[in-house]
Amino acid sequence: MENAEIVSKAFGKQSVVFDDIYDSNPIVGYMRDLIRKEVINGLNSDSHILEINAGTGTDALFFAQEGYKVTALEISPEMVKKANEKIRTYQFEKQINFLQGSYECPDKIEGEFDYLYSNFGGLNCTPNMVKVVSQLMDKLKPGGKATLTILPPITLWEKLYALKGDFKLATRRKTSGPSTAHIEGEYFECWYYNPSEIIKSLKGSIKDISVTGLCIFTPPSFMEYFPARFPYLFRLLTRLDRAVAKLPIFNRIGDYFMITFTKV
Repeated sequence: MENAEIVSKAFGKQSVVFDDIYDSNPIVGYMRDLIRKEVINGLNSDSHILEINAGTGTDALFFAQEGYKVTALEISPEMVKKANEKIRTYQFEKQINFLQGSYECPDKIEGEFDYLYSNFGGLNCTPNMVKVVSQLMDKLKPGGKATLTILPPITLWEKLYALKGDFKLATRRKTSGPSTAHIEGEYFECWYYNPSEIIKSLKGSIKDISVTGLCIFTPPSFMEYFPARFPYLFRLLTRLDRAVAKLPIFNRIGDYFMITFTKV
């Protein structure tokens, strides 16, 4: 079975609990707010957003509620079904076009867009991230913007787990070649990328590049208990993150990095 098929199957199984897991996670919510603000700052009133690996439509619905038009692409049919149920419930059928398909074969996406958006590491599920981003750039209008949220190969918190003797967690992100991830009993491959790989591959075709680290000193999302148990420390760490998030080195050792750029 191809890796993309396994990814689709895994997230299909998780679709029934996906919103319960992630909507209740305060660290996911903290990162999501930062990412959405980044996108909102780059939108015009009539912007049309292309979102890939769109999950159950959480972000698509948010941007529709803010008045924007969204075309969303998601590989898992079960996730698409869940998203379309939510879209009908909130009556956003005219603003959101939710499609089933792989971002590695974006043929069914028609038209040109003002903004390309990918959240929470969906692009880490392909060994061809650079090629995928280049293909998706063809869907952007000249002057269009992109915000991609990607998992880097090194993150500070996971490395600290080596001090507790948990070398499996500390070394699970490989710096070259695939790592193995698992969701709902399905095992698939994922790859970790540095922002320099995107910048180098798109050199000459993008400008206004910004790279921001997410959850550098703030704990990663699998430590969802942390904000409730240590609220003061959590607030302190988020402030520290914001102070260093765009600085070299720090902007690539968080749980994720967010890269934003403009198409020339």
